[in-house]
Amino acid sequence: MADAMPLGEKRRRLEDEVDTAYFEKYDSAFVHEEMLRDGVRCKAYADAIAACQAITGGGVVIEVGAGSGILSCLCAKAGARKVYAVEASAPTAKLCREVVRANKCEDVVEVLEMRLEDVELPEGVRVDAIVSEWMGYFLFYESMLDSVIFARDRWLKPGGCLLPSRAKLFLQPFSDARWRDLRAKHLSDVCGIDVSPLAARLAAEEASEPAIQGIESEHLFGEPRQILDMDLATVSLAEFSSSIQLPMAIWERPRLVHSSSNGQSMPVHGFAGWFEVTFNPPAPPAWSLAQLLGAPSLAARFAAPSTGPSEAPSEAHVVPRRVVLSTAPGQPRTCWHQTLFYLPSGALEVSSSDQLEAEVSLNRPAENRRWLSVSIRWTHVTPAGAKVSKPAVSWLLRSYAEAATRAPPLPVPRLRGTSRAACYGGAC
Repeated sequence: MADAMPLGEKRRRLEDEVDTAYFEKYDSAFVHEEMLRDGVRCKAYADAIAACQAITGGGVVIEVGAGSGILSCLCAKAGARKVYAVEASAPTAKLCREVVRANKCEDVVEVLEMRLEDVELPEGVRVDAIVSEWMGYFLFYESMLDSVIFARDRWLKPGGCLLPSRAKLFLQPFSDARWRDLRAKHLSDVCGIDVSPLAARLAAEEASEPAIQGIESEHLFGEPRQILDMDLATVSLAEFSSSIQLPMAIWERPRLVHSSSNGQSMPVHGFAGWFEVTFNPPAPPAWSLAQLLGAPSLAARFAAPSTGPSEAPSEAHVVPRRVVLSTAPGQPRTCWHQTLFYLPSGALEVSSSDQLEAEVSLNRPAENRRWLSVSIRWTHVTPAGAKVSKPAVSWLLRSYAEAATRAPPLPVPRLRGTSRAACYGGAC
């Protein structure tokens, strides 16, 4: 009888299977087309790369998850001396090489077809910048952040540039009454057929897996609450190895953003989540600080020993640019949209004199570390101080990479990634 496989070996094989399936999702050209059509995303990275002196000054760059190769090519054209474009999907790595050649960047960009964790850079090589578009739905879906942290700890020079450098996560209650009424009206008469029984099925699925959709600001309650602020220069892998408990979000006297109602009860159907990342260049060199202060001797006290004459500071060096990529409602739409967590018990009636509290925790399911389980526990507090607490409810983000690989949609509006009001414009 064969010996049982050691637990560590089982875990390693499971992780390999998960990674293989994950990378295969990006074999589809439609996935890359969707990301490249996101002008907000592409421009933010282009602006951040152009503002990063670690890249423009002839530095060495590693891109984690190169995909189509657009960011590696932007780094090369911005002035990088060497770019390592790491891409584990074989078809995507082939596409990346073709894009690199099409842009005449092959002398600078080297495509490494492997997992980031398997990369071996030449001995002694450290990088000046790490570029990665690692963010997933609700920021953490797909768990690409692990690879960015791995690259940072192994190859990034002290004070090197991380693009993006900071990430924030937000939560805000929403009311979906108008949307649900529109859906019910449409399903009651589709080309003369009543298909309203579908509504219950839709509600059940919404309660188990978040909806990835855009939501209009007019459906939101109160102000957004920041529940996470993460510095990529210091965050560790250990912080995300298991469940993450985020700070409580509190909304006092919540009301619809564009409503003047006072004391009127309104239904809260769930919570909307989104993220924001910033691209902060490293601190300017000492001589630019001297120029800002008008006191060269002051900066000289803190400057490292010089190995030669420095160039005259340019205006771009004096004031490093700060680029922000926001996926918030009301901002230009991105491929991430917003993540909507519908309450499984239906609407929660809240008046503008009440208080609403929510506690969020994040967890990676053992069967697939690329998935993301989100749990929310909420409490409704009345003006008299009475509290009604609900047990934590969990939603599982797991299938959107699969959905993104389907053939392009027909002209009939689809729910995912469109204005929700436009989805029921009449199919017949």
